[in-house]
Amino acid sequence: MAVIGRLLRIIEEREALLDRYSPNELSDIKTYYSAIYLLQTQAQALIDLTQRRLR
Repeated sequence: MAVIGRLLRIIEEREALLDRYSPNELSDIKTYYSAIYLLQTQAQALIDLTQRRLR
């Protein structure tokens, strides 16, 4: 159960970080790729959470 809690925390943390970006900030390439990385890690946490729930 600890793993599920950790995955949920990762998803929430990434969401909070992504909410900080404004559309204007994403025109900077470094900020854009930073947001992409956050989305990728959030998506992977969602996939891992789904896989654990289906077992």
